[in-house]
Amino acid sequence: MNGVRRFLTGNTASPDPPQPPHAVSVSPLSLNTKPSWPPADNDQTTNVLTESPVSTTSPLSLKKDKPRPQEDDQSWRSSSRKDSAQSAVSPRKTSRVPPPNTAPLVVDHRNGENAHSTRDELLLSLLASEAVAECQGHEILSSEQVEELKKEYQALSSRLAGLRKKLALETKIRDAALSLAKVNAPYQSISKQTNEQVDSASSRVESVQKDVWILSEQVNEMHRQLMEHRASVLSYSLKRLEKSNHSTQPPTVNGTFPPSAMSSPTDPRTLPVHTKFEHFFAGHSDAIVPESPKKPPSHEELAVLEERLIAVTRELSQANKQQADLARDLSLLKLEKEQLQTTLELELQTAEEQVRSLGSELIRYKGQVEELMGQKETLDSIRVELEDRTGQVVSLQQQLEAADQRGGEALEANNQVFLKEQELTKLKAEMDSALQAKDLELTQVNTRFEVEKARWASELAPMEEASATLWAVVQEHDIPLPSDFDTTIPVLAESITLFIDNTLNNVRELSDSVREQRKLSNTLKESHAEADALRKEVQYLENQSREQSDRIAELIAQQTSAVNTTVEYKGDAATLISTLAPVWAILPSAEARAAKLGQNRFRTTSPTQSPTGSPMKQSLSEMDVRSLKALYDSTKVQSRPGTPGSPSVIGFTIEAFVSRVQSLIADDKALVERLIRFAQAHDLLKKNAERAQKLAIDTSAALETYQKQVKVLEDRNSTISDRNAELMDEVAQLQEVVDQLATEKRELEEQAAEQAEICNQLTAANASLSAHSLSLADEITSATNAVRKQMEAQLAVVESQLVKANEEIDAMRMSEQIQRVALLEELNAAQTENDNLRAQLRKK
Repeated sequence: MNGVRRFLTGNTASPDPPQPPHAVSVSPLSLNTKPSWPPADNDQTTNVLTESPVSTTSPLSLKKDKPRPQEDDQSWRSSSRKDSAQSAVSPRKTSRVPPPNTAPLVVDHRNGENAHSTRDELLLSLLASEAVAECQGHEILSSEQVEELKKEYQALSSRLAGLRKKLALETKIRDAALSLAKVNAPYQSISKQTNEQVDSASSRVESVQKDVWILSEQVNEMHRQLMEHRASVLSYSLKRLEKSNHSTQPPTVNGTFPPSAMSSPTDPRTLPVHTKFEHFFAGHSDAIVPESPKKPPSHEELAVLEERLIAVTRELSQANKQQADLARDLSLLKLEKEQLQTTLELELQTAEEQVRSLGSELIRYKGQVEELMGQKETLDSIRVELEDRTGQVVSLQQQLEAADQRGGEALEANNQVFLKEQELTKLKAEMDSALQAKDLELTQVNTRFEVEKARWASELAPMEEASATLWAVVQEHDIPLPSDFDTTIPVLAESITLFIDNTLNNVRELSDSVREQRKLSNTLKESHAEADALRKEVQYLENQSREQSDRIAELIAQQTSAVNTTVEYKGDAATLISTLAPVWAILPSAEARAAKLGQNRFRTTSPTQSPTGSPMKQSLSEMDVRSLKALYDSTKVQSRPGTPGSPSVIGFTIEAFVSRVQSLIADDKALVERLIRFAQAHDLLKKNAERAQKLAIDTSAALETYQKQVKVLEDRNSTISDRNAELMDEVAQLQEVVDQLATEKRELEEQAAEQAEICNQLTAANASLSAHSLSLADEITSATNAVRKQMEAQLAVVESQLVKANEEIDAMRMSEQIQRVALLEELNAAQTENDNLRAQLRKK
């Protein structure tokens, strides 16, 4: 354990060898964890030679408390991690990119002893074993996956570079917009536009930043996968190398590997990787036995090496300063270029805005010219109408002159013409004054004209509705129209008036027919009254016939009592004669009938008149009711000849009785026929009365409907006539307005000509401005192209100089690292020789 303690503590208890007169110390090798690329970030990786009075070998110090680099340097950090892993496995392996610096390895030389401590190799082996253990969980990808990842990584890195350039450009544009907003803050009209530009620029910057962040995340993920793959491959190869070394190297007598001429015992490649630390204990089979150290380098060699190291560091610092100056100049040139680009872009933008404003003004002027041309066309149409009116006035004047020549009222016409001329002169004077007043009120007249036009359109709508209603009335009542009809209101009104006249005529005819029907109804009423009278007479006759039969019976009884003895009948004949005697007394004789028929004439209006129209008839049915009543009156039966008391009863015979009975039967038949004719005439009159009554009701209803229609049409006609009068008044007013507008035409034409001249001047100015803007744009583009070419040439020169400086720096670093490696090997050799000498001294 004492040997291990002495080995780990640097053998402080051993006697010191003779010291040289001057102790020379070598600057420690500081390995920084920060990336050594790009060269602009190498300000912290300078080596400084310091003198240290420490007598013992300083331990290996690992600086883990340094801050980590930013996220943008993640790729450099991953590459430095890879290089550190490779340097831990093989320190002599060199690459174009210098390995990142690790914790500073402080090496002190005092009297040529303790050149290097084995604890550094131990810690390096521990780091290598930890790295191998950490890389065991990583996956080894296939070659196809690695190639795909590399391609995707290259594509995404190129895209990321483009996006970063775009982000830089957008940020510059945003900064320029912010500066413009600050400059244009006092101007409200321009500040709004600049604020909008600032908002749009900031939104674009935010979107590009988001894209850069997403793409950088993807790039970092792919780089991490590649680094894990490489670390796992290196750990696997290191394990295989250790296994091959264990199997191929033969052990020495002491259990150690024989050192080669190209390697030292403290080389990490020769040290086996152990999980335990038994080889550090004395007496172990795998213990490392230090050999006798070689001759330490002299003070002159160390001084030369230090001078060379100081010169190299100076050259490196000068190169770094030159590189920093070049980078500063390049950044200044880039800033100047960006400022020039922004100023040119702003000038181009202002020129484009001026061109747009001029184009909008040109479009506005063109619209005004088109409006004026439209007004001119309307004035031309008004002029044509005015000329037509003047032609009509001339024709009317000619007609007036002809009428003056034809008529005998020439003086009055002349006086009227003179008055009209005076009125015309007054009107002309008024028109002149109105023209002078209207020159200042042109816009008001235009607006008034538009208002009147709108009012005319609004009033035209009810006129159209009225015409539509008239047309509907015409179609509803089937009013006939002329062959060349027109749907205008006058034509429809005329047709409706004709229809109304026709309906009035029809109404008059119907009223006449109604009067005739009323007359017929009156006649029917009279016939009904006569029929009622006839019924009463028939009833009266029936009653009288009954009374007469009773009287005949009484007379027969009287005759039987007062029968003369002239003709005596016996037996049945007497009884028969006694029964027939009253009938014989009642029945009128032919002489009495003839006397009554001779005395009474038939009525001309009697319905029982014989169709033959003979003046005298020997039938009782041809007599009127009064004659029959007088013939069969009971009060006159006693005084009438042929009664039982009269002497004519004596001449009673069967033949005479039969003849009287036959004549009575004939009279009865005639009376029955007469009653039948009365009944038929009564039925016919009743039917005619019903028909006449129905016709009168229908005609009264039709007359009422016609009266209503006539009233409605009269109301409509009155409203239409009023509307026509109003429309004619409005037409007259519009005609006056048209006349006034015709007077304003000339002024509008003059203004249109002036505005046309102004438009021509504006077009010429616009053409000149457009040419000037085009020339400015060409100059700007040529200037930007020239500046761009110049800046690109300067940038190419600076880049070539930068490449050369980087190559020189790389060469200097390589030479410096080679020198450091040689020095370390020499120090290791000296330390091994020193250890060997100490071991020999201990053995002795």
